Amino acid sequence: MNDQEKKEKAERLAFSRPIDVHRWSDYPEVNAAVNQLFDEITSSDINPDGKLKRVREPEKLKRHIKMVVLDLYVASLTDPDLFIGYSRRPENYANKTRYDNLHINCRRLIRVVDGLKKLGYIENHKGFQDMTTGRGFQSRMKATEKLLTLIENAHKIRPAMVGKPEDIELIVLNEDDPTGRKTYDGKKIKVLKEYKDTPETIKMRENAQLINKRLSHYHIGLEVTDTTLDDINEQLKRDPDPEKGPIDFLGTRLYRVFNDNFGRGGRFYGVWWQNIPKEYRKYITINTKDTIELDYSGLHLNILYAENGLEAPDDPYSIKGIPESFRGDIKVTLNTILNAKSKQSAIKAIRQKLPDEKLPEGISKVEELIDKLEELHEPIKHHFYSDEGARLQAVDSQIAERVLLRMNKANAATLPVHDSFIVIYNFKDLLLETMEEVFKEVVGTEIGIKPKVSTRQERQKLHQQQKEQPDWDIEDTSNFVAIVEERKQYSKYYNRLKDWNDNR
Repeated sequence: MNDQEKKEKAERLAFSRPIDVHRWSDYPEVNAAVNQLFDEITSSDINPDGKLKRVREPEKLKRHIKMVVLDLYVASLTDPDLFIGYSRRPENYANKTRYDNLHINCRRLIRVVDGLKKLGYIENHKGFQDMTTGRGFQSRMKATEKLLTLIENAHKIRPAMVGKPEDIELIVLNEDDPTGRKTYDGKKIKVLKEYKDTPETIKMRENAQLINKRLSHYHIGLEVTDTTLDDINEQLKRDPDPEKGPIDFLGTRLYRVFNDNFGRGGRFYGVWWQNIPKEYRKYITINTKDTIELDYSGLHLNILYAENGLEAPDDPYSIKGIPESFRGDIKVTLNTILNAKSKQSAIKAIRQKLPDEKLPEGISKVEELIDKLEELHEPIKHHFYSDEGARLQAVDSQIAERVLLRMNKANAATLPVHDSFIVIYNFKDLLLETMEEVFKEVVGTEIGIKPKVSTRQERQKLHQQQKEQPDWDIEDTSNFVAIVEERKQYSKYYNRLKDWNDNR
């Protein structure tokens, strides 16, 4: 293999995500496929002396087969080119923790992977090095057409049959990696941290389970055309953030993530709708119904003003002389300032996201923008550059938990996006009232809540435009064929919906 071929291989294998060891299913179709693969792997697993390898605990080996095969299947549904990264080092599986309730064993995992490769069910590549950067990568595997045929055709396994164990850990505590590793953008990598349960963590876990149980009763879809979905996934594939790969529509289970201790962080993560570009969230449906998103305006800044006994500006992201179109960049800049440990580190991080050439007219460098923000928020600027972001997230996660639990009691499915929530359009008034009540309870003051444009509003506008046309006729059925053809453009959306309905 020449250097060019090695480079191309590294680029292809770099499109991957870590293995998810919590894929699970109790469907008989899945168990039948696992039993077949178990028989094939064990009957072809030969020792150097020519004798079959012994299987000491067959049920444990089957459990590993199930996890690997289901995750390979989910990866193929997400993107046919997506690889799964995994480690072949025993030390990476040695410690059994609260985050590994399936107790993955390296020896069994490798036996499954090597057996599937030998039988032609997977493409597998042991650890490799990127020739461009010199970085080393874990091993990669991907399902072949033979495995997908066995799953979908021979055993009739469908996506909705794949889930996760009920006892998966939902309260996660992270800490900085002791080895000092960093992410693509220079942030310290977080690793899982063990902790002892308290009445508070037990209650948080129970609440998260209640919220997930409610969400499991709903089909959460993205009603966009197949072409648009492909475009979204291409956009997510190009995003340097490793958390933002192609959409995994099976990712509907929330968990909370704290950083260093339970007074920092705590936001809900783990669901696909949090990672899609925000302009597409208005196309999210719940049981095929249109939704609307309500957003706390300037949440963290409002909390800081309230803590200091002050009233926040009506729009904390509005600077005189700077166009409204720049509002999103101001929000990102302020969040960076609140999360930074020093002004210098804030300037560096902001410049990476917002280089000088992208600043609005009249501002020549990032420092000038920061000066304007310090002037705008002079009463609370002593909180800037003090790593306040994680503490503020702990407050907003308390707010989110209460909002979700109250909406749960009203049987109103609610999807969190950190400082905003998505509900079926008809529940928008209930959500607005709930968000206002909870914020006042937790923080002690009132806050502005901003509705975002929904697909229902877009459709109503289009409907009104059609009615105003002179030749518009509600009884005209001549466009039915066009409507049917248009629905075909949404085949992936309707296929996921049908699969969910068929396997509820």
